[in-house]
Amino acid sequence: MNASFRSRLTGFALLLGATAPYAAPLAVQTVPFKGNLPYVQAADAKVAARINNTVFLDTIDMAAPLKLADGIREKKKSEGVEPISDINYQVVRNDDRLLVLALDYEGCGAYCEHRNTSFNFDAATGRSLLLSDLVTAAGRDKLDRQLQALRIARVNTEIGKLRAGLKAAEKNGAAKVNENSPEPEDAEAAIEMYQGCIKQMKDPEMVKYRTIDGESFRIGKDAITFYYGRCSNHAMQALDEVGEFANALTIKELALQLTPYGRALLLGEGKAPAPAVPHDQILTGKVGTAPITLRLGKRSADGSIGGSYFYDKYRTPISFFGKLKGNEIEVEETSGDNKVAPKIRATLSGESVKGLWIGNGKQIAFEVGP
Repeated sequence: MNASFRSRLTGFALLLGATAPYAAPLAVQTVPFKGNLPYVQAADAKVAARINNTVFLDTIDMAAPLKLADGIREKKKSEGVEPISDINYQVVRNDDRLLVLALDYEGCGAYCEHRNTSFNFDAATGRSLLLSDLVTAAGRDKLDRQLQALRIARVNTEIGKLRAGLKAAEKNGAAKVNENSPEPEDAEAAIEMYQGCIKQMKDPEMVKYRTIDGESFRIGKDAITFYYGRCSNHAMQALDEVGEFANALTIKELALQLTPYGRALLLGEGKAPAPAVPHDQILTGKVGTAPITLRLGKRSADGSIGGSYFYDKYRTPISFFGKLKGNEIEVEETSGDNKVAPKIRATLSGESVKGLWIGNGKQIAFEVGP
C-alpha cells in the first residue's frame, strides 16, 4: 500500500468515525436466575457494565456478574432480598441508537403479584434514559397533561359501562345484565374505586409531587408506550377491568417536544450530547482508595433520593436514602442493625458527585462520576 493511498484511506476512516455517532447493536445473552435475566456484552466493557448493573441492581438488588460465565450466586434469605421468581425478558429494540429491554416477573412483598419494568439505554454509552433527557421542559408539561387525560378518559369509559349495565339490569328487572356482568354491589364498588382514582389523579397535592421521570416508558421502533399503575389496590384488583394503563404515542407525534438529544436518539437527526446529570446512572469512583460502583436514584419532587453502591472488591450492594437540596446531597446507609449508619455528604456537579463518606469516626474522600 503506497503512502498516498494509505493517507486517503485513513482520512476516509476518520470521516466515517466523525459522522457515525452510534455503535453497532449490542449482544444480549441470558443469565439463568429464577428464570432468565439479560446480560449485555459489548466491545466497550464500560458500556456493558453500565447496562448490566442498572438491570441487576434494579431487578434483583445485586451487582451484575463480571463475566457471563460467572453466573449469579443466590443470596440467602437473611440478606433481605425480596422474593422474586419467574423472571423473563424481551429485547424490544436493539439497534445502533437504542437498547430497550422489558422484564416481567413474580414479586412478593405484602402480596405476590406479576410485575413488569422497562429499561431504555443509549446504545453508544450504556446510559439509562430518563424522559427528561428526551423531552423538553415545556414538552414534559404538555405530555404529563396528555397522559393524564388519556388515563382519565379510560377510567370514565369503564365507569360509563358499569353504569349502563346497572341501568339495563334495573330496566329489565334483573340483578345483572348477563352472567358475565358484575353483581350490583361489585359494580357500585368498582364505580366508587374509579371515581376515587380520578380524584387522586387530579388532587393538587398528588400533582405537586408527581414528576415526568416517575413515568415508566418503553421505546419501540415507531412509538413510546407509557405505563402507569392501576387504580385498584390488591384487595380490589378483582373488580378492576382497566388494570395497568398503557398509552402509546408515536415518536412523530412527540417530535416537536423532543430535546436535541431526544431527536438524535429517537429520530436519528444529527448528534447531540446527553444531559450532564448523574440521576439513574451507573457511576464509578472511590471511597478513599477503594474503587466503588454507585447508582443514584431519580430526583424526587420532595427532595428525597435513594440508591445503592458497592465496593468493587466485594460487589455487595449497600442501599442509602436521604435528601437532595439544590446540588447538595446527604444520604445515610440503610441497614438492619442498631449501629450508627455511615453517611455520604456530597455535591452534585454535572455528572459527578464529590464529597465525604462519614462513618466509624472517620471522614474519607468520596467521588464518583461517569
